[in-house]
Amino acid sequence: MLYYYFKLDDYFNTTQRYFYFLDGVFRSCDRGKKEVLDELKIPDSTYRTNRLKPKARNSWTYMPIVEYFGYNMLDSTKQKQYEKCLARIYHYFYFRDNNILEKLSKELEEYINENNYLKPIFILFRIIIQFSSVNKYSGQKMMVEEDLKYLDYFKKNYFTEDLQFLLLILKSYFGEKVNTAEIEVYTLKYKKLLWLHYFLQGSYNYLQKKDQDALTYYELALDIFLKDFNIDRYSVLINNISFIYNYYGKYALGLEKSSQLLSYAISDSNVSNNVKYCTKHYLFSAFMLSKYEDICEFFDEIEDDSYLGDIYIVVAYFTHKIVYGKESVLPSNLTNRISKSNNLQEVVKMINNKKLDVDCLIKMFNLPYWSKIIEKMQVDISKIK
Repeated sequence: MLYYYFKLDDYFNTTQRYFYFLDGVFRSCDRGKKEVLDELKIPDSTYRTNRLKPKARNSWTYMPIVEYFGYNMLDSTKQKQYEKCLARIYHYFYFRDNNILEKLSKELEEYINENNYLKPIFILFRIIIQFSSVNKYSGQKMMVEEDLKYLDYFKKNYFTEDLQFLLLILKSYFGEKVNTAEIEVYTLKYKKLLWLHYFLQGSYNYLQKKDQDALTYYELALDIFLKDFNIDRYSVLINNISFIYNYYGKYALGLEKSSQLLSYAISDSNVSNNVKYCTKHYLFSAFMLSKYEDICEFFDEIEDDSYLGDIYIVVAYFTHKIVYGKESVLPSNLTNRISKSNNLQEVVKMINNKKLDVDCLIKMFNLPYWSKIIEKMQVDISKIK
């Protein structure tokens, strides 16, 4: 089970990162460093000397500046409290437990409002929580845009290496240019952050339609999810991988991937939607491979087909008629679905008459697999006896 502690020792036991934090604060405002130092009567040479030391000899070289910009000093008793919160956010983000993340977000907001020099770290983890709450890429990007801009003020020397790796992973996913050589170094050092790198790089390439790169990263992430029995994230990738294979007509590979979670989807109605959605790719692959008996068996066994769109009911009906004949009696669940949809009733008439109006069919459903399903029905409709 993945659990990782982001240690904050350097932030509590040294002063150097206070200066790196202040570098970012100066970048974010319209006041120059020399102007502020002069105003606070802090010699520039003393400031620069203390900035280079792990522990500044005189706290007056940075504390007045922290307070000048409205930030508060750290409460030295809260280190473990902060570390525990960050570890829990990362853990439940990994297992996609949004209910617990929502509770942790309230705790995190309290820390952000403390307005101390760990604020960029807390903002980084707020991005993770926000990222998890939205599925569409455009929505994710819009939600985290302001926080990413804020973090741009703070350079890598402010962050510990593991936090810097986390930030680079997120920036890369959202299309920002990052140092790929730096990422490669971190992949060798921080194994418990690798899943996120693989997962997000795969997803970014998937969205950019760089499918071979997406498959490479996805396969690496799958191994990690399988070892941790992280079925929810595993199913997300199985959906995407299956779609890629089916898109390129590699139906046997699509079937192989989508079949991996079939038993969960059939036997347990409480599984996540991502697990259920794998069955859509399975049904399409099986249909294109003429595995009609397998499809009939699937609809005999499944407890809940309400999440399946109408095009899969078409697949079920067409398949049932090929396997059992034109006069066969449909299972009640299929009959009920057909009775509630005018489009489905129209398709059923076409199938029964063995005359498919392709133009009419195409207009019925604007879905990725639908045109291929129509082509397959055209080829095999004569098999209905």
